[in-house]
Amino acid sequence: MKRLASLCAALVLSAAAASAQTAGLKIALVDLQKCFNDYYKTEEAKGRINEQGSGYQKEFNDRMEDYKKLVDQINGLREGEKDPSLSEAARKERQDRLKEKIQEAQTRERELNDFRNTSSRLLQDQQMRMRKTIVDEINKKVEEFSKGKYNLVLDKSGQTLNGTSSLVYTEGVTDITDEIIKSLNKDKPAAPAKK
Repeated sequence: MKRLASLCAALVLSAAAASAQTAGLKIALVDLQKCFNDYYKTEEAKGRINEQGSGYQKEFNDRMEDYKKLVDQINGLREGEKDPSLSEAARKERQDRLKEKIQEAQTRERELNDFRNTSSRLLQDQQMRMRKTIVDEINKKVEEFSKGKYNLVLDKSGQTLNGTSSLVYTEGVTDITDEIIKSLNKDKPAAPAKK
């Protein structure tokens, strides 16, 4: 009986302590996805990635044109082989050139695939690095803004593993998203004057 009474007393005390601790808890919400999307550096990073991607695409297209020309040469050599007026020596020479061109085309095809894979991987890596840098800047800004004001800041854009919102209901909780976006964009360089 004594043991049950002490257990009940411990439960009441711990509940009272938890209630007192919760009463002093200051919670804020931030939409990190909105902060990311509205941060001027995100647009700059997307622009750089798109520019680099366009450069890779142009180079790939140029290489593809060269490859297509080579394939056309191969097709021309194949058609020329069928010419009945060719001597045996001329036919042999065309066959040798055809073999060389086919080997060259196979090499170019491998190079095209390697270039496409490498450039795609480089773009993904750069995109991930830029995203990480921007997310780190946003998190730092949230931390600086919240220090001394809030005990806990939750990301309301976060989702659970099954794709649902991690926050179902909130009331009386401060949303600091707009303040964070304003703080992030305060150093945005002025747009160049249009001529």
